[in-house]
Amino acid sequence: MKTFERAIREATAEIIFLSDQDDVWHPNKVATMMEAFAADPRVTLVLSNGELIDSDGMQLSQQLKGSGRFCRELFRT
Repeated sequence: MKTFERAIREATAEIIFLSDQDDVWHPNKVATMMEAFAADPRVTLVLSNGELIDSDGMQLSQQLKGSGRFCRELFRT
């Protein structure tokens, strides 16, 4: 966790994307999130759901949303 804290502290850009070394992103993830910022200048945070995968990259039947790892109130449905 200290690595993320340091990255945020030292970042100079207006928008920061954080990723763990084992994260796999959909090709359009950044563009989709940037569209959310561009659509409404009041937006200060954009979160995405995630599909949990095993060590072989196979999708598990669980997603981050609803897994108890994030507050449900943070997600728009």
